[in-house]
Amino acid sequence: MKRLLRDDGGTVAAPLPPNIQKARDDSGLTTRELEVADLLLNERTYQHKAIAKALGISQRTVEIHLSNIGAKLGAKSKAHILLLWRDINRQPADHDCRCDCRRSSTP
Repeated sequence: MKRLLRDDGGTVAAPLPPNIQKARDDSGLTTRELEVADLLLNERTYQHKAIAKALGISQRTVEIHLSNIGAKLGAKSKAHILLLWRDINRQPADHDCRCDCRRSSTP
């Protein structure tokens, strides 16, 4: 997830485009489930231990969140969650950014 620099030197999450925010809201995921899904997608953190450490929760809690995410998105595996979440968070082809999202996503 993109971050913006605050005046005091800290960072804050960049606002999402309205279409992506709506898709995320419609997913029915809790705030913590969104964080787990975002780590899985954006940080390429596939290990439960790394996700748990990043969020300060147990590995078992990560497993429960991933199970809940899978149930809500209709995914059968962590890889399927990743693909569905990538599609939900995909930017439109004409967005203006400096990331490599156009090269890494499929049409």
